[in-house]
Amino acid sequence: SESEWCEFTPYEVGIQKYGAFVKTEDFGSHFFLGHLVKKLPEVRIPYLIGIWSSAVSVSMTEILSNAGFKPTWSSWLSPEADIDDDTESSNQDTYVINPTTDIASDVTDFFRTRPVIAEMYNFIRGLFMHEDYNQQSNFVAWKKTHPDAFPNQLTPSDPTLCLIDSGHSINIACVPVLRPERDVDLIISLSCSWEPEHIFNVLSKTAAYCKDHNIPFPNADFASLEKEPQKEFYIFEDKENPKAPIVVHLPLVNVTYKHFKRPGVKRETEEEIRAGKVDVSSSSSPYITKHLTYSKEDYEALVDLSSYNILNNKESILAALCKAQERSASK
Repeated sequence: SESEWCEFTPYEVGIQKYGAFVKTEDFGSHFFLGHLVKKLPEVRIPYLIGIWSSAVSVSMTEILSNAGFKPTWSSWLSPEADIDDDTESSNQDTYVINPTTDIASDVTDFFRTRPVIAEMYNFIRGLFMHEDYNQQSNFVAWKKTHPDAFPNQLTPSDPTLCLIDSGHSINIACVPVLRPERDVDLIISLSCSWEPEHIFNVLSKTAAYCKDHNIPFPNADFASLEKEPQKEFYIFEDKENPKAPIVVHLPLVNVTYKHFKRPGVKRETEEEIRAGKVDVSSSSSPYITKHLTYSKEDYEALVDLSSYNILNNKESILAALCKAQERSASK
C-alpha cells in the first residue's frame, strides 16, 4: 500500500495527486465518474477532527518501532532453511514473514492492520487514468514495484477511501501546501512532533517525498545536523532553485528558555527556574505521543515555550519573511 495525501479546507476536499476535488459539503456523498450520484448529509466537524487526529490508528508495527523494535518484513524462512550464526548479530530485530499461509497472513495482518480507520465513499471512484498519467510528477510509476505503476489498482478503483491522520506517514503537512498553483515562497514549520532525537525527521521525510515526486523543496544533510547541539531556529533554502520555498523550522526543543523567561531576561527566582524546566525530551515528558491530553499547566507551559522560541528568533523570522517577499516580487 502507499499513502496518498487528502487535503481538507473549508471549501474543498481532494487528492492533489489525481487533481480531483469536491466541495467540502459534498464530501462523503456518492460519486461515480466524477458525478454526484447521491447527496448525503454533510460530514460533521467532530467526525472530521477524529479523522485528522486519529492517533489511535497506530499499527502494532509502529508501536513496536516506538518501543525500540525495528520490524523488517522479508521472505519466509522454511523449517529447513540454513541460518548462518557465524556473522555478528545485529542490533535490529527482524521479523521474517511471508503471508504464504493463513497463519502467516494472520500474523502479518496483526502487525500491519490499523484498528481504527475512517471509511468514506470515494469521490473519485470510476475515474480513468490518462494514458500519460505516469509522466506526471505526482506519480512515481518509474519505480516498477510502486503501486503507481499499476493504474488499475490505484485509488479511483476503490469504492471507499480509508482515511487516517497524516502524521502516521509524515507528521507535518508541507506536501499539500506545495501544490504548484499556490506558488509558496515561505513555510514556517512549528513542529511539535515527538521525536526528541530526530528533530529534522519531518523535514527529511518531506524532502525525500518531494525528491521522488519532483517537487521543489530545500534539502540538507539532516543526519549531520542532528549530531550537532540542538537549536530553536533553523532556516533552509535552495539557492539553486528559486521555485523551492524558504523553510523556517522551529522544532520542539528547550534550549535557552530554561535560562530566560523572556528574550534577554534571565530567570532568577526558584519559581521562574522551575517554570523553565519544560520537559520535551525525556521518556517521562507529558508531551510524548501516547499522552492524548494535557493538564492545564502542561498546556500553558508548552504554549509559553513555543511563544518564547518565536519571540527569541523574531528578527531572523522577519528577515526570512522579507527575503521571501523579495523573491516573490522578482518572479
